[in-house]
Amino acid sequence: MTTVNNVVMDVIGEQRSLSDYLAIFKRRQKVFWVPAIAIFMLVLIVAVMLPAKYQSIATILIEEQEVPRDFVRSTITNYADQQIQIINRRLMTVDTISKMAEKFTLYRDDAGDALPSTELVKRFAEDMSMGLVSADVVDPRSGRPAEATIAFTLSFIHENPSTSQKVTNELVTLFLNENLRTRADKAQSTESFLAEEARLLQVELQELEQKLAEFKQANEGSLPELYQFNLSVVERTERELTELSYRLQELGKRELDLAAELSQVSPSATIVTPGGEAIMSDSDRLKFLESEFRRLTAVYQEAHPDVIAVKREIAELRAKAERGESRQAATNPAYVLLQTQLSSVGLEKRTLLAKQQELDSRKRHYESLIQKAPLVEKDYQALLRDHGNASQKYQDLKVKQREAQLAKNMEQERKGERFSLVEPPSLPISPVKPNRMAIVVFGFILATGIGLGLAFLKEASDSGLYGERALEKVLGAPVLGVVPYLSTSEDQMRATHRLRKQLVALFGSVLLFVVMFHLLVKPLDVLYFMILQRLGMG
Repeated sequence: MTTVNNVVMDVIGEQRSLSDYLAIFKRRQKVFWVPAIAIFMLVLIVAVMLPAKYQSIATILIEEQEVPRDFVRSTITNYADQQIQIINRRLMTVDTISKMAEKFTLYRDDAGDALPSTELVKRFAEDMSMGLVSADVVDPRSGRPAEATIAFTLSFIHENPSTSQKVTNELVTLFLNENLRTRADKAQSTESFLAEEARLLQVELQELEQKLAEFKQANEGSLPELYQFNLSVVERTERELTELSYRLQELGKRELDLAAELSQVSPSATIVTPGGEAIMSDSDRLKFLESEFRRLTAVYQEAHPDVIAVKREIAELRAKAERGESRQAATNPAYVLLQTQLSSVGLEKRTLLAKQQELDSRKRHYESLIQKAPLVEKDYQALLRDHGNASQKYQDLKVKQREAQLAKNMEQERKGERFSLVEPPSLPISPVKPNRMAIVVFGFILATGIGLGLAFLKEASDSGLYGERALEKVLGAPVLGVVPYLSTSEDQMRATHRLRKQLVALFGSVLLFVVMFHLLVKPLDVLYFMILQRLGMG
């Protein structure tokens, strides 16, 4: 028996022709068909029973801002794909998804209640999809070719085509509104931030200006920019003092000369009457009477009338001189001239002395300012530097604020980069899930493979001999003849019955194919009209 089995295994393992395989298939077709048909029918049932899901898709174009970037720069610096992802993260929250699920009655359990939030978000994320559409463009910032996002798609899958379209339309509305709100809020916040920073800088600048003004007032004249001026004032004052000193020396010498000449000239000139008598002035009369008094007292007694008269007149003239009544205008022209020159010299001298004091005071003042300047310069330069930096920052910030204001106006008027719906979500006709044809093909391959595998195992485990070659292999001698199988009437009846079954199976398979094609691939009425249109008859 072992020998026979070994021979059989050798026969199985040897190379076979197509007729051998057909003979094996004919012998084992029942083992093949029963599991193959059962598995294939099971797969068909699964493909038909799986619920159809429809996908509605919308395409949103990313349009560039209408105003050239050289004129108005947008405050939104995110790239388009980044902006889309940010909006997606903001919208795909539990709150938003829960509201949409409530609005469109999505994701209910068997009792009709809403699912837990975590499960709700998970299932919505599985059914909702977003895709980016890219194209090769030239980057305006670098001028180099780059891949940029020019559009994106939004889609939603649901068992109800109308619900799929409505949810997709709701997603489009949310994305468009969120983009407008986000851009407007960012432009507004940027402008507000810059305005507040400008206000704070303006306050700081005013404080620095006040400190600078107070510092200038406290150190008036000692500021670094006045150093050369102060130095020139000191040098000019020194020259004026030198010239003034020379002039005072000349005036002092002139005053001494005039005083000496004036002491030698009588202030009064002798007045002669028409009768030829000389009229003396009070001072000359006093001198004459004093001389006459000395002569009379040498000759007469004090009680002598002439002595008494001279003495009384001398007393009157002296009293008059003490009261100043004897001062009479000088009548001597030479005296008057000298006296005038002397007075002019004295007046000029007093004026120059006062000016000398003024110049000395000015010189000391400006010298003190020059000495103080190095100490003032350090603090003054620090204040100037702080003021200059604050002023530059303020000017730069005001420029940025004006640009942000223009950008805000551009966003409010919807002239900036924006999302534009170019393909609204349509009502889906054909389901996208499940892929029934793929399931059917997979089931056919699986059923065929399992059927063939079982038939091969059945053939491999059978120890019987089939065919001339197997018999020759066992006997070790050639077969002299083969007696053909003689069919009986019963065999013919079984063959006829088997043929009928095969025809019924064939008809059923064709009918099943037509039904599956109608359900899974394309409705027959649609196919009919398509054929008519192709033939030009529709």
